[in-house]
Amino acid sequence: NGNGNGNGNGNVNGDDSSAHPRVVAPDGRTPLLPHVTRLRDSDGFVATLRYVGPVSSAKSSTESYAGVEWDDPTRGKHDGSVVCRRTGALVRHFACRDDAEGIGTAGSFLRAGKFEKRGGWDCGVALTPALLKSRYVERDAALIAPGNVLPDCYARTSGGKEKKAIEFWGEMKIRDRQQAEGLEGVGLRAMGIRGLPRNDGNEKNAEDDADNESAGLEAYSHLKSMDLAGNLLCTWEAALGILRRFPRLEEFNLSSNRIRDTAPSLQLESGEFDKLRVLNLNGCKIGSARTIWRMARAAPNLEELCLAHSDLSDIGSLSYEEGRSNSEVDEVGDRDGDGAKVRWEDVFPKLRLLDLSDCRLSSWEDDVRRPLGRLPQLTELILNENAIPSITAAPASDESTNSGDAGDDNTDAGDVDFPSLISLHLVSCSIASWSDLDALSSSSSSSLPSLRSLRFRSNPLTSRMGTGEVRSTLIARLENLEALNASPVGEKERTEAERRYVGTVAREMLLAETEGRAEAAAAMSGSPDKRKGTHSGGSGSSSGEGGEADGGEDEAAAQRKSRILALHPRFSSLATKHRDAVSASADGANSGGGALAHDAINVSIRSMAPGSCGAEPLRRRLPGSTTVGRLKALCGRKFDVEVNAMRLHFRIEGDPFPTELDDDASTLRSYGVPDGAEILLNEVDVEDERRRDERARIERARGRDELGRRDEARRELASSATAAATSSVGVSVAGRS
Repeated sequence: NGNGNGNGNGNVNGDDSSAHPRVVAPDGRTPLLPHVTRLRDSDGFVATLRYVGPVSSAKSSTESYAGVEWDDPTRGKHDGSVVCRRTGALVRHFACRDDAEGIGTAGSFLRAGKFEKRGGWDCGVALTPALLKSRYVERDAALIAPGNVLPDCYARTSGGKEKKAIEFWGEMKIRDRQQAEGLEGVGLRAMGIRGLPRNDGNEKNAEDDADNESAGLEAYSHLKSMDLAGNLLCTWEAALGILRRFPRLEEFNLSSNRIRDTAPSLQLESGEFDKLRVLNLNGCKIGSARTIWRMARAAPNLEELCLAHSDLSDIGSLSYEEGRSNSEVDEVGDRDGDGAKVRWEDVFPKLRLLDLSDCRLSSWEDDVRRPLGRLPQLTELILNENAIPSITAAPASDESTNSGDAGDDNTDAGDVDFPSLISLHLVSCSIASWSDLDALSSSSSSSLPSLRSLRFRSNPLTSRMGTGEVRSTLIARLENLEALNASPVGEKERTEAERRYVGTVAREMLLAETEGRAEAAAAMSGSPDKRKGTHSGGSGSSSGEGGEADGGEDEAAAQRKSRILALHPRFSSLATKHRDAVSASADGANSGGGALAHDAINVSIRSMAPGSCGAEPLRRRLPGSTTVGRLKALCGRKFDVEVNAMRLHFRIEGDPFPTELDDDASTLRSYGVPDGAEILLNEVDVEDERRRDERARIERARGRDELGRRDEARRELASSATAAATSSVGVSVAGRS
């Protein structure tokens, strides 16, 4: 409008958008709707339409353009703003809403003519029987292996002279099982599907065309599973149209289709999709829990629901009018508002898996425990990439739930949170203290009683700890864990972890006691009154002061120990279970030998290097304080491998995923290497790794340079446009003079 703002509907610089041609898809009848329509180019890259109308930087003020925001934010040239050709001012025609990283190059402008040419841009294709069949080979298609032999495919013998033909048996049996008419599930990923054949009334025979295109879909109404991930669906009307066309669907994957939120006018009947059990909406850019509530009413038997990369920050405050349980949600207010809170346990009575990764949740209490804590059958909860700082236990007297007030008759104060939860994912959250995880322990007053599996990585709490140390500490602190980060926890590993944990805490307490006594003694000896009394008083007075000093030392030591015990709630029970570990720590504090003997671990070192892979494993008993660098030196002498080319991993019995020992300065204890662990030695090509790292560095530098050049070009364009505008104003003034 000349002031730097565009309304996204073509009304820029005061022009009438009705004067510009209506932009449609190549089919001639699909309108391009800003913020809704999804587009793809001939290379398969996908974008969202943000703007339709003239562009201020274009030569022609009447030519229509389409402003798009790329899913890949590095593919565009700007952020939706251009420099006006006439005024030199910066004019924003649209904003890139999905550019979360703020790269600023997600936008592009495309001439409307590009949409009129088939083979260029398009709005996707309709889901038709022909498209379904194209994913699977026809029964009467030409054979790949006539006579059970693949043509022009051979394998040479070890001598290299004789060629053996490669045979392929059972081709027709496989083909019979690939016929779409007999399948229960189909995969239609990234095929550019926009929905069912449409009838928008733009052509005389549009209705007949739609009927003809969709004729035959009834033959696939038996389908129970459909995967439409990564297509061009952009409205709930299109997605629900497919669900209604295939009424027996039990699993429906819509991930990476940016359908966003339901419109208020969208008609959804309660229980309409009662057969649906699995719904995947990851990456659909849902912006409110209201949409989830509406879909849940229509699909009451959902067992698995994936909502990653949505904005569900209102999940704890969503409300509806009291007494209208089947009405639309009409209020999103504060928790203390008048509207009754949505009872998610009534909405999802059968839900077993819920994925809320990257859903802008920031509080365990308000966004997780209160709204979701009473889901009766929830067994797996995924909360990755949410800024949740802690997991707080509910007060024992807390009678409030996610759904209502303290006086709610349906609330049982004796109920526990997440009664059926077995698996919890907390990857890339904001947990920074071990005490924040205490609510996960079965000893907690308000625990997760069924929790057996945890995924916990990339949190501030463990940022400075080795992988093995993190695993060992978690196993020791959480007594019910049977699997950690998808790896089972065996009895031997648990015993080793608990003994190491008890020994570490015991040494910490002994050190605190010693330091506390020393500080108290220093304080007493530094007091003028005490020094005077000691020199002038008799033997009885001196004895009394000594007793007072001992009492002060004991009190200071007790305070330090109590603080440590508060940080380690399981220590008391584990100390009773592993008394020998506590005794060894006490002995180690008084003499070095006991500590060393207790801290030693037996390891078996096996070489996987080409030159020594046949050598017998090296068995050693090493102190836990042995650094990785010293271990590499030992391995280098034994297996004749250069230290720089050496990569070490350790694994324990039953663990299929070895842990890398990647820090030469860290100790075996810090990695949590247990007694009986196997250490694997691998040899790498140092020069090849150096070249690979150099190539990666160059690629990153090129990317930064390219962005820098784009920014410089934009600045130069703005500068030249401003100069041109200033010059034209000067010429005009001179002419009038």
